[in-house]
Amino acid sequence: MSTTDENKSKIFFVDDDQELLDLVSVKLKKEFEVHTFSDPLDCVDASERIEPKLIIVDLYMPNIDGFEVLKQLRGHPTTASIPIVCTSASSKQADRNRAEKLGAIGFLSKPYNLKSLNKDIKSIIDNLNKEVASPTGSNVATICFNEVEKRKIIASDLKKQLEDGSTVVFLSWEKGEDVIDEDLMKFIENNKLIFLEMGPSLITKLPYLEDVSPIFEDIESLAPEVDLSQACLVMDDPQNLFGQDSRQRSIAITLTLAKIIKTTFRKSHVFMAKSTNPEQKNTTMRMASIFSGRSS
Repeated sequence: MSTTDENKSKIFFVDDDQELLDLVSVKLKKEFEVHTFSDPLDCVDASERIEPKLIIVDLYMPNIDGFEVLKQLRGHPTTASIPIVCTSASSKQADRNRAEKLGAIGFLSKPYNLKSLNKDIKSIIDNLNKEVASPTGSNVATICFNEVEKRKIIASDLKKQLEDGSTVVFLSWEKGEDVIDEDLMKFIENNKLIFLEMGPSLITKLPYLEDVSPIFEDIESLAPEVDLSQACLVMDDPQNLFGQDSRQRSIAITLTLAKIIKTTFRKSHVFMAKSTNPEQKNTTMRMASIFSGRSS
């Protein structure tokens, strides 16, 4: 089944081999909106104007190689969050390590397996964000590829739940301007969306609190007429509250917070951003499992 144009993900393919670009474009066009570039600078320029879902760039090209493209894309605020996969015929682990340090999220080896290329790229895109859900689906945690992706998914999730008729409590570490648009503001005005910004003071308080319920007392004071047991909770980056000094303490607070969430709300969806730090990455995954009810 082919994908409609509106639903196709934009893919940027960068390689100095025009013949290969033409072949790849034909192979991928049924599933993706493919933009090909033989000149890396054209890709950098286009990425600042059009945000692709994924950029695939050859590491070894004349004049400007893939490593330099990575540096330029990661160094520009408009393109810094775009996922980039590198490709090469080289099997050197040092090349992959260098690309990863510069911000690449994956690697495709040449020559491509054209029969599985669509599937391979789709798998990369599907795994940018990891979702962990309880068996009933009532408690979900999503680890997003980056902050930009996270804000997009939060906005989409809020609208979906509100349009389904749910009352939603949205807890965010940020002020919400990047998530709350005019459509969501209408739900706030109608008291269907309760937005609470988690302030910096909680950073100093929470690690020492045995009882984290003060967070939810603020919610009740904002909307005393709302039955929280019938409401849905959307929580943005709870790990910001815990600090990074103690993994054990963070997990302990997560267990307490998850228990309160489960007993207070009908449904919950917790969002976190993926970390590049290996230790923090493991902690984030553990927290996602706890918030979703998959582990305790």
